[in-house]
Amino acid sequence: MSTFILFLLLLFAVMAALFKHPKTCRTFLCLTLISFYLIGNGMLSNTIITPLESKFKNGALHSFSEKPNAIVVLGAGIIQIPGTHRIIPNFFAYSRIYEGLKLYQTCKTSGHECTLIISGGDPLSMGVSEAEIYQQELLQFQVKNSEIQIEDQSPNTYKNAELTSKNLKAQGYDRIFLVTSALHMQRALLYFSHFGIQAIPAVSDYVIPERSLLPLGYNLAITDLALHEYTGILRYHLYNFLGWNAKASHPGYP
Repeated sequence: MSTFILFLLLLFAVMAALFKHPKTCRTFLCLTLISFYLIGNGMLSNTIITPLESKFKNGALHSFSEKPNAIVVLGAGIIQIPGTHRIIPNFFAYSRIYEGLKLYQTCKTSGHECTLIISGGDPLSMGVSEAEIYQQELLQFQVKNSEIQIEDQSPNTYKNAELTSKNLKAQGYDRIFLVTSALHMQRALLYFSHFGIQAIPAVSDYVIPERSLLPLGYNLAITDLALHEYTGILRYHLYNFLGWNAKASHPGYP
């Protein structure tokens, strides 16, 4: 997303040059260079990312209910190892799997009833869902197969919330923990709230821009991720205004 914005600024500069508007061309070139530097050196990246993660940086004390608890782990993608047929969770997924496992083990150790619910379809048409791959990982750590449920049809976060919420309501869980990245949490909570699920955030990981005199590709990449989250939140509110979202059970996220 940030790369796309930089590309647009550069394109405007080129078009201004073609139409012989040198001042406009210089303006867009300057905007391109300044934006590239401020994002790449971490200054603008930090400004963009902090509002998404700040409310979750203190973590949460996970207190389990005496009644059934649900731990919902949202998919973050899968990859196929080059030169093989083996499909594994991608780089971003392992922290979510680990956080879900940690919550499950803590819940079981304290003598409470818990179910792990993994939500993630096959948006890249790899022939297997994210939920199935994550389930295979969790089964290696003494998680009971009977205490794992999968939702393997959702191609995106909105569908994660819509499809998983039906199961959560049907089974009447007393307390629901939502496991995902801090960067993704605000949008995920918003979507789940739309479908009547007030989940407890369980953050699996954070992204922090690195301050540097020279622009870093890492800062550009995580800024792309942050802008994707803002786009998703904005689209949700726009679709609500236009009446395009599925009917809400409990609209809005406090």
